[in-house]
Amino acid sequence: LRIPATKRFFLLMLVWTLGWGFSVTWYGVYVIEKFGISQELATLGLMIQGLGWTFGGAVVKPFLLKRLNIWTIAKSSYCITALLLLVVAFTTTFYSFIAVYAVAAITGAISLSSTFNFISIKAPTNIQGKAMGIAQSMMSLGFFLVPLLGSVAGAVSIVTFYPIAALFLGIGLIILYRQDSSQIA
Repeated sequence: LRIPATKRFFLLMLVWTLGWGFSVTWYGVYVIEKFGISQELATLGLMIQGLGWTFGGAVVKPFLLKRLNIWTIAKSSYCITALLLLVVAFTTTFYSFIAVYAVAAITGAISLSSTFNFISIKAPTNIQGKAMGIAQSMMSLGFFLVPLLGSVAGAVSIVTFYPIAALFLGIGLIILYRQDSSQIA
């Protein structure tokens, strides 16, 4: 945490976890309450989201890395994920929700792996393991805070869940834009 080059990316990891963590943690409550679907259909939707996530990490990210630099991939994936999480808040059917959410999972996987890439790139080689450990700790902190924040947001209205998730990922995009891209390589 004391290395200036990595501090911003640890913060980025926390913000990413708050955003995506919000969307996944409160998914079940949201879709069952908003769309009145069964638990089985909600589970199927989460499985579809998981397939999107797997496709994003295993197929799309390697494809993009052959064509674009990590900086462009990260900014694009944060932006698209934030926009898609905002769009899901306005869907009117479960099927449209899950279609958009599955695409958001593709870019969500790319944004997470890009954040790990930045931490690895910026951490000195002799402390790579420690840097990845701190990144995991930031994720743990985020997943600790998500239920607390979600409880407050849910007390207001469940319709706030996905705009809040989008907001956190939008903050991540701002953090990326404030970083000098020439220092990432």
